Amino acid sequence: MRLATVMMVDMVGSTEMTERLGPEASARVLRELARIARGRVEAHGGVLMHEMGDGYFALFGAPVSIERAALAACRAGLDLLDAVATEAARFARDYGVAPALRIGLASGEVLLTGLAGDDSLNATGSPVNLAARLQALAAPGTVMCSGSIVADTRGWARFEAEGEQPLKGFSAPVAVFRLAALDPRPPDRPIGSARYGGEFVGRGAEMARLAGWARGDAGAKPVGLIVGAAGIGKSRLMGEFGAQARPRRLIVGACHPMATARPLAPLIEILRGFAGWRPGQGPAEIARALAPLIDPGDEGAAALAGLLADRARTDAGDHLPDAIALRRALSAALTALGTRPDCLVAVEDLHWIDPLSAEVLTGVIGAAPAAFRLLGTTRPGDWIGQLPPERVEVIAARPLPAGDIAVIAQEMMGAAAGADLVRRIAESSEGNPFFAIEFLHNVVTNGDAVSAGQIGAIQNVALARFDRLDPATKAQLRMAAVLGRSFRFDVLQAAMGAGALDSAALLNAAEGIVEPDPADPGGSGHFHHILFRDSIYATLPSGAKKPMHRAAAEAVAAAAGDNPAALADVLAEHYELAEAPREAVTWLRVAARNAYGLYALDSCKSLMERAFGLIAPAFDTFAPETVEDALSLRIRCLDLMDQFRAVIEVSDTWLPRLRTPEGSPTQALLLALTAKARCHLADIDAADKLVAQALEMATRLADEKALAYAKVVRMRVLVDSGRGSLAEVESLFEETRAFTEQKSDDPLYGNRVFHMMSAYRCAGAMGRARALNDELMAFGARHNQTHVILMGHW
Repeated sequence: MRLATVMMVDMVGSTEMTERLGPEASARVLRELARIARGRVEAHGGVLMHEMGDGYFALFGAPVSIERAALAACRAGLDLLDAVATEAARFARDYGVAPALRIGLASGEVLLTGLAGDDSLNATGSPVNLAARLQALAAPGTVMCSGSIVADTRGWARFEAEGEQPLKGFSAPVAVFRLAALDPRPPDRPIGSARYGGEFVGRGAEMARLAGWARGDAGAKPVGLIVGAAGIGKSRLMGEFGAQARPRRLIVGACHPMATARPLAPLIEILRGFAGWRPGQGPAEIARALAPLIDPGDEGAAALAGLLADRARTDAGDHLPDAIALRRALSAALTALGTRPDCLVAVEDLHWIDPLSAEVLTGVIGAAPAAFRLLGTTRPGDWIGQLPPERVEVIAARPLPAGDIAVIAQEMMGAAAGADLVRRIAESSEGNPFFAIEFLHNVVTNGDAVSAGQIGAIQNVALARFDRLDPATKAQLRMAAVLGRSFRFDVLQAAMGAGALDSAALLNAAEGIVEPDPADPGGSGHFHHILFRDSIYATLPSGAKKPMHRAAAEAVAAAAGDNPAALADVLAEHYELAEAPREAVTWLRVAARNAYGLYALDSCKSLMERAFGLIAPAFDTFAPETVEDALSLRIRCLDLMDQFRAVIEVSDTWLPRLRTPEGSPTQALLLALTAKARCHLADIDAADKLVAQALEMATRLADEKALAYAKVVRMRVLVDSGRGSLAEVESLFEETRAFTEQKSDDPLYGNRVFHMMSAYRCAGAMGRARALNDELMAFGARHNQTHVILMGHW
């Protein structure tokens, strides 16, 4: 069972809308509403569990724990209603309907269960049923709440009592309240924290298992994974183990919640740690420092050094062979580092890992030698399931027993830590040391809490220290929270538009909330825990967040100097939260190109989906060339991922809106790639028409690349349809030779040779087919192109 807040959302009048608009237009309206709902729910830390036609079911506080779940749900509900009201005029213009929502909220214990035949979760329990009944009672544009919501947000929100209402399924009438508004935080509301740096208690079993794993005891696996809930002490356990492992050097790469779209961030941090990287260091110096791991002359070594030096390539998208060589060099360096007896490699917070780092690490782990060791921390979740179980040793970080909580309490409070207090602390924290320590700090600071026997909720503990700070320090911390868990002092100063920032004074005033960032103690700060950053960020009024995120984006870009592309994902995130779609799309495109250039196709796909989510509702405000460029990158990414149905869906949705009578090289290329996708789905007639249009346009525009792509796809159409002669295919093969051999376009080269080989095989010319197959296999081996080698095997 988990304590959580349940949100039920319903669109008013959806049945009448479907009757009036028809199913297709109604489905488009509901999809847009779902996008808005998901964005608002996730922006406040919730999880959209299910979309139920014209309604949505969300949880706050489970399956991912967050502070102040009830308050977050209230904020999300009002934010969602405001967002839909803001979009009402556009909906009315585009669809002839102005949708309205009604929302129900209830808090309490829910049971999380898996759905049969599915990997997704469901939640059951009285709060789920109550939230659904409250939603049905709500008038359009309102949020109806249970008494538990009122209690959990007392002092933070205002409610109008609607009396006791009989609700289906409930034996007695239920008190119902309408959410009227959110209040500013009272100045005397306590929450507060400081790091406990005292005795390392308990964890004897975990430390023993880690020691045996590191020694390579019988049955030890390459990966040691410390698994536990937020605040359970995973990082402290890893740090203590690293200290005991000396002189073995612990090298840590951290995953961050705001950098999930930045490919390879934790792996770059690990190799920089080994190399002794410092800002401004050039690739040549880094290559020398990496020499114990990878020969500077190896293929991809120079690109790896450039990556660590933050030398972003603007043309990386056209050099996929370099991207693949870079990934191989990265894997080789990590493997070598993980087998060194003087080093221990660790990745912290793997639940936030980006897709490409996960892919690279999975490959390294799967092929690692027996001596390889990688330590990691993660919350329970799906990422663990991606790793081969025979390669991973899970070390569970369990809740501390009451006796260990008592040791912490006695060290912090001495004789004041009586048995009753310890019992209540242990029960309230559920053995979570972070929560226990923060409860104890609250008791130390507010002595009346001991005599009153009241221990506030952890969300109040998390802000007590913040509430007691002076206004200037609060303002600095709020902007720091906008920047993220870690922040540079010069960027914070620029974002605030203020004079010189006294970083020492900030760290002193906010002791226990922020601290020097271990990676850059002189120049950066770091929130003690992600919950602290999230708690402070959540205090920002919604109207203040937009200008603050814009200011943050401008400060980050200025600090990046002549290389803002390296921080494109961060800039995109800030502009998205600033609700500046054109700027956000600009940086999402840059971030997607960076990902594409690293062959991080999952990341590229995700970034472009976000971009088109912003383009769709404001299409007319974007320059056609911007959308065309974004569409080209999205379709090329999907093509390389062999997601041909998605290629067709995206192309059919967007290409007609961009087509012009004169066309463009990009339009010709997209027509060719869509024709290729149609071939893969055996829709030969449609493919034939599309490739004919691509050939005409590319020929008329004299664009070499688009013409080569169209001719290679034409080869595929002729072979698959059986309509063309061998001579026609051979002619196209020769016409595309110069471009494919000179432009380093390995996928195009492989497709061209494969289609010619297929034509020879169909014609019975097996000798020629075998010769081309040998050429294909040799090319794939020479260029590290697994995809091309698989073509040859097929």
